[in-house]
Amino acid sequence: SLLISNLAIQARFVEAGPLVTAAELGVVRAQKSPILEAELACSLGFLAINQRIDLEEARKQYQRCRDKRELELGKEHPLVAEAISGIGGAYSMMGRDGEARPYYEQALAMAGHTVGTGTVIYARYAMLLGIATQVTDLQRAHGYFQSALEVFTRVVPESAPEAVAHLNLSMVSLEL
Repeated sequence: SLLISNLAIQARFVEAGPLVTAAELGVVRAQKSPILEAELACSLGFLAINQRIDLEEARKQYQRCRDKRELELGKEHPLVAEAISGIGGAYSMMGRDGEARPYYEQALAMAGHTVGTGTVIYARYAMLLGIATQVTDLQRAHGYFQSALEVFTRVVPESAPEAVAHLNLSMVSLEL
């Protein structure tokens, strides 16, 4: 599937670094495939964020990815939500949580419609939105963390500790 392919590309980029990205960029452009270009843009965004190369470039790559995926897959698709979340992630990494929140909100809503509210994808976006929201609206953030925790404990119990940590921090802060 495209999502698994995207994750494989991202893993290769993190291991091999920018030299591979340049080579793969040439291959993808030669094939003139919009969906491959979208996947490469998301992978370049992922690489830029994870290696903290250029966060503004990461944001632009995720926007390119979103635009191409929307054209190829439609506006309501889980891979479009992934790209939208990536835009939010770039803003978050830049310390611009206020600008990240609308993207995380959009990704969360889209995941709710496309993959359902009981999925790990939905829970991941809820947790990211909680993190981006906690500085300005702790009570709302607490709700996002609670939603994520419910899914994580039911679907992937071993991933629940991270959600529990965020939920506990928001509960302590709410009590203060």
